Amino acid sequence: MPARSEPLEFQAVPGLLSFAVPGVGYFLHGERERGALVFAGVMALFLGGMLIGGMEVVTNQQDTLWTIFHIGIWPLGWLTRIISHMGLATTPSVGRVNEIGSLFVAMASFLNAIAAVDCLWHPARRREDDLL
Repeated sequence: MPARSEPLEFQAVPGLLSFAVPGVGYFLHGERERGALVFAGVMALFLGGMLIGGMEVVTNQQDTLWTIFHIGIWPLGWLTRIISHMGLATTPSVGRVNEIGSLFVAMASFLNAIAAVDCLWHPARRREDDLL
């Protein structure tokens, strides 16, 4: 007999908060380890992309396509843009280094977007009464 799947519930607050802060939606669902792993994964990819390509990978005004891909990490992207406009940014990267950094940041964005959508439609929690 196949395993019974649990019904999915739409939960707006954890899903939307997960877009703002990676992994926080899982914390709200009570899955602390999963939330910590998502946060660590997204931040490692984002910071790795910033270390490889510099702030230019997020604040690049010429590549609007990459800016669209960064929507999944919009708070981090806007924070990086603010820091860049304050004059704290370094020299822009060019060539393959910029492309690799942009790919890292795009992967962080996609990972966070997938986790946020997972938090939007999450299986309903079972109560102790239902298990008996």
